[in-house]
Amino acid sequence: MPERRAPRRLCLVRRLALVLFAACTGPEPPVVVMTGPAPGARFESGTVALSGHLAGGSAETVRCRLDGGRAWALGVGPFGEFGALVNAGAGRHQLRCEAGGRTKSVGFEVDAFVRVRGGDLTVDGQPFRFVGVNAYYLHEEATREVLGVAAAKGKIDEVLARAVDLGATVVRTWAFNDDPESGTVIQEAPLAYSEAGLVGLDRVIAAAGAHGLRLVLPLGNYWPDYGGVPQYLRWHGLPPGRPDRFFTDPGVRSHFRAHIEHLSSRKNTVTGIRYRDDPTILAWELLNEPRGTGLDAEGAALASWVAEMADTVRRADPNHLVGTGEEGFDSVGGLDSAYWRRLGARELVSPGAGSDFLANTALVDFASCHVYPEAWGVPPRDVAEAGTRWIEEHARIAATLGKPLVVGEFGLRNRELAGGAFTVAERRSIYDEWLGRSGSDRAVAGVLSWMLMHDGRVDAYDAYAWTWVSGHPAELPSTRYAELYRQYAALLSGGLM
Repeated sequence: MPERRAPRRLCLVRRLALVLFAACTGPEPPVVVMTGPAPGARFESGTVALSGHLAGGSAETVRCRLDGGRAWALGVGPFGEFGALVNAGAGRHQLRCEAGGRTKSVGFEVDAFVRVRGGDLTVDGQPFRFVGVNAYYLHEEATREVLGVAAAKGKIDEVLARAVDLGATVVRTWAFNDDPESGTVIQEAPLAYSEAGLVGLDRVIAAAGAHGLRLVLPLGNYWPDYGGVPQYLRWHGLPPGRPDRFFTDPGVRSHFRAHIEHLSSRKNTVTGIRYRDDPTILAWELLNEPRGTGLDAEGAALASWVAEMADTVRRADPNHLVGTGEEGFDSVGGLDSAYWRRLGARELVSPGAGSDFLANTALVDFASCHVYPEAWGVPPRDVAEAGTRWIEEHARIAATLGKPLVVGEFGLRNRELAGGAFTVAERRSIYDEWLGRSGSDRAVAGVLSWMLMHDGRVDAYDAYAWTWVSGHPAELPSTRYAELYRQYAALLSGGLM
């Protein structure tokens, strides 16, 4: 008998110890269970539903904190439930909730990429409009810096900081150099790449991101500068004077597709982010100023090329927008042909243009046009009106397709060095008209001036160059249009127009 009672007494002692322990330690602390957002979830808008409940215990409040910063004390319901709407900006986030000394964390992401929604460019679900600048040479300067050229040190940061001071949020710059004779070449031979050239492009993208800027990156050039279409033709044994063959030759098309795939998959040596995953890139453009010269008057051949290459970009890089990079020429009657012929700009709308602007735009994410009426032979007295008309006509076509228009380049020649027709004050007045018209048309998402220089790259580099040092009086010749751009940048980005 004594042997049978001993275990019973031991069991009673254990139960008593547990009761005493519970009385001393109090009730069990609650466990935080997060039901939203789901771990790793990705949202198109920054309004995120936070939800959860407590298990195994109770508490009056749950304290939640976003990214170690903002915090909320959330009341707990009768069934242990809690919730709130959290506003988070674009990017990756960590949400941490705590009750009774126990915490639960969950990571999520708000889409940081520029999208097209309802005919607008958007970021984080909100319309994104901009005044920006072109600075095509950034890759060249960055690669020279990679190669140890002392004069190039710090130049890309100088230009990007200047763009930010102007209120710009977007910079358009080359993502190509296909000239094997260039010291800053990217593609040395078909699909053979210079690592120094690629690292230069890495640095441009990384620096733009660090300055809070986004980039529009053309993938090649119609013109011979930096190799361009003529170099692709040479590589494939074709006459460099036949640019139409670039768009129709199967070997060249295959080469360009492979180049797109290679570049978009590049892992940035500075940031560690693949190009296709980097929201610093706003969009790829298929080519800088593709033209249908030598192709069919209906624009079908050029549209076929646009369709093929746009599809290649989307498959290789589903995160980024794609545009054509075209000037806006049209040979099928989409524009007011009589008006442009009357002004002497026949090439814009002639059958030889070989381009259907509406068909091209329907195949990409946004419409593109460039504005250079002075260079098209428009008489000085008609230049201001012609530029406005060009923007209006292309915005109208884009709107019919539900696509935003990006004016990728606009400019007037400097009289001081390039023999332009207008003084600084006259150019400023014309730009005021063009920017004002762009800002007042909701179909126009952004405009990009040609072009902003750093102090070491003098005006002689480009007929349309201008620069600005923050704080310099706006009337100085070197500043030219600075205050005007700052004004419109603030108006468009603030949604005030």
